[in-house]
Amino acid sequence: MEHPDTSFQGTSEGLRRAAQIEWGKILYASGARTDALRHARSWAQRDAKARLLGTRWASEASLLLPRVAEVEFQEAKEQLRDSEAAYFYHASYLDGLLKGQISEVEAKGTARSEPNCPFDRKNLVSFTVRGYLQALQRGTKRVHFILNRVLQLAWECCEVNFQKAEVNAELMNEARAWHGILAPRGRHAAPGRTDSSDRVGVAAYAASKQAFNSSADDVALLVTAMFRPLVVQTKLRLAFDTVGRARELQALGRHDQVKFQLEEIIKSVVVAFPDPAGWHLMQLLKSDDKGHQQLGKELLSDVGRQERELHTLFSQRARITEDLISLANCNGQALRLSKTFPRLAGVQSSRSEKWRVLVPLQGQMTATIPRINSAEQIRSVQLRSFFPEAILTERCLEHVEVFRSKEKPKKLTFLGSDGLQYPFLCKAEKRGDLRKDSRLMEFAAMVNQLLAKSPDANRRNLEVRTFQVVILSEKCGLIEWVPNTKGLRHVIDDLWKGRKNPRQSLNEVKELFDRSKDIYETFTRQVLPRNPPILHRWFARSGDPSVWLAKRSLFSQSQALWCMLGYLVGLGDRHGENILIDTESGRMVHVDFDCLFGKGMLLERPEMVPFRLTQNCVAAMGITGVEGTFRQCCEVTMEVLRDRGNTQTLLSVLHVFVADPLLEITRKGTSVEHRVQTARDTIGDVEKKLNGMLNVGALVPPRGRDVRESVLSKDERLRSLLGRDRGAGLSVQGQVDELIKAAMCKRNLSQMYVGWQPWL
Repeated sequence: MEHPDTSFQGTSEGLRRAAQIEWGKILYASGARTDALRHARSWAQRDAKARLLGTRWASEASLLLPRVAEVEFQEAKEQLRDSEAAYFYHASYLDGLLKGQISEVEAKGTARSEPNCPFDRKNLVSFTVRGYLQALQRGTKRVHFILNRVLQLAWECCEVNFQKAEVNAELMNEARAWHGILAPRGRHAAPGRTDSSDRVGVAAYAASKQAFNSSADDVALLVTAMFRPLVVQTKLRLAFDTVGRARELQALGRHDQVKFQLEEIIKSVVVAFPDPAGWHLMQLLKSDDKGHQQLGKELLSDVGRQERELHTLFSQRARITEDLISLANCNGQALRLSKTFPRLAGVQSSRSEKWRVLVPLQGQMTATIPRINSAEQIRSVQLRSFFPEAILTERCLEHVEVFRSKEKPKKLTFLGSDGLQYPFLCKAEKRGDLRKDSRLMEFAAMVNQLLAKSPDANRRNLEVRTFQVVILSEKCGLIEWVPNTKGLRHVIDDLWKGRKNPRQSLNEVKELFDRSKDIYETFTRQVLPRNPPILHRWFARSGDPSVWLAKRSLFSQSQALWCMLGYLVGLGDRHGENILIDTESGRMVHVDFDCLFGKGMLLERPEMVPFRLTQNCVAAMGITGVEGTFRQCCEVTMEVLRDRGNTQTLLSVLHVFVADPLLEITRKGTSVEHRVQTARDTIGDVEKKLNGMLNVGALVPPRGRDVRESVLSKDERLRSLLGRDRGAGLSVQGQVDELIKAAMCKRNLSQMYVGWQPWL
């Protein structure tokens, strides 16, 4: 590629340098990486950012020996003392070296030092953690990745007993000395508000003064401003789960200090943000796991000793949680709260029965972290600005709607302090685990943040519709009600009502399949013709052409986004009741996420399609079908997900499954090490997909063998699940094309469980 004109006459030197750096980035992004590296090196002596860029690219390509790369990064940091990027990329490089050594320990039990490495393993661990935390001090651009990675790094080193003392020391140095300064007794943020001067001792997590190269006050402000709200948003639940797991590992002589420090973090966060954090604390107290129950009681007791008011507040909330769990498990068809659960209805027999809790809306439970570019900006941040003004409630409306489904979920409505009504679904799962729903919503929220940074995704309105899932116990929870939604199956059923030629019922199709000698022939010749697509008629009911077009476009866009996201996390069980349509906007909303990480492939009747793309879903997109809007949105979504920086962030979020093993294959009965390794392998499969791997395809029956034998072969299913059957490293366009073909393959659809209704 030709070099741009460098005669910037009449422009400032700073603008000229910025233009040259941008040109280098363009070269690198276009694939001319050698030219990009040469260009960055040519400007390295004149511009520190160019030097950092060149060092980063060269180290990623393994063109620098570790000792040379270390010198280059150190000199770049000297010139860019306030740059988050300089410290982050240096830490990321060291992290790469550290990952290799951890892998060697796991595989062989020993690790050898990297040739020409300027420091030993002990220093490598310390410098990696320290570098990430120093980057966090200088900006919040990569805050989610850094916090997740530091937690993950601490656990990995301890799991394999690799330099755990050094990791713990780096994280917790001088924590006890600071605790009296940062968490003075008697300080407490009243329910519903916080004060920026309430510095609680979460700095125990951060690092030593030496690591940050600043005063204790600076570190306190940093952690107070950034870490505590994030812990409430997502990491607090992870911290609860990891502390519980640390108790198991404590018996093996590991995690004693990590467990202690995590408990300290939780206590300080609960004191700082009692309203949102209290909901998370309840899931420990009401857990089926005795270890979690004991942990919850200890935390409540410790917090109560520091803040008597909080002990009373959480005791009241525990009683409310008990009532909500009882309501979720109640089998009554018609319920009046004042008679069955008077406390929920606000009927108090005594003053002690009065309660007041935060309405657990997603907006109320989620912290908004401002963009901070320097340590100086931290001092001006108001802690209360992270959360909106609290909406509290002290009673629910009398009427409770009970749904007819097998688990009989209840629609419960809180009356907020702002005078508005907030409905929730109070649900008890007999087989599933609502923690999966909560985890996936957290993951989807992170995907939304990444999509928001993409101009292409913004132009196409790509955003996952998320909602709050509050865990009351492993089997019970509150799910924020998504208004104006209707199940896909119910929408299609309504369209068929009153038509002259009614479609086949589920039982009729089942009987056909049971009698069939060739399911594929039966599916294509008898079932599909009797059940033609009809969903496109629902959009035509809009009346106004502009409304019709807007709804159809949003349907196609949201369908594409969910297809790619669902494939990435192995989301199954996408039948017509787990997919909702927003009747106002046309946007697609998914619910019930129990079938995750390829679980559908291991069922007795395995799911052979990566996502739901049946004839009605295709017809609803218009005359172009999957071409046009749908395919473009699939490719844009996958481009965002597979972006190298985004991939690291997504995988760091998914690593919560290592500390909180939700997968059925990691349940109790296996060793701790086996459960951890299984979860890591599962995340490794996600990483393969982000590298272009496929684990599905259009099914072609082998010669002389019935197709059902191939589909039901467990060995083949496991090979497919692990990505051994299909090619890896496909481009985004190639990967999307193969996924669409697999999802629309009639032979694949014919092998689906009849209750999934593949003809719908």
